[in-house]
Amino acid sequence: MDNLPIVSSSHISPDALIEGNIRSANNIEINSTFKGNVQCDALVTIAASAVVLGNVSAQHTLIQGTVSGDVKSSRQTYLENTGTVKGKIITQKLIVENGATYNKVVFHTLNDKK
Repeated sequence: MDNLPIVSSSHISPDALIEGNIRSANNIEINSTFKGNVQCDALVTIAASAVVLGNVSAQHTLIQGTVSGDVKSSRQTYLENTGTVKGKIITQKLIVENGATYNKVVFHTLNDKK
């Protein structure tokens, strides 16, 4: 991921099942099943063991697991070979490793400097 700031992170462990919505100014790493929407002003990491049933919105997203919903990244989305997105990917920059899957149209947006 390009020039990510070093900030504190929230970590959701693999044995947790969480329902609801998350909003954070700092990095979030999800390693479990999460039912709800994730909104973050920094980096969201969906680990290989994770399943997110909802939408993800962040500056940067790193997807190693599964997202059943839309992914919106204002800067960059990185979809690793174990990653799956069952929804739209809306991003300024998309990197997809061989083996990754996404099921809907991918839209690229210009950098919004409002």
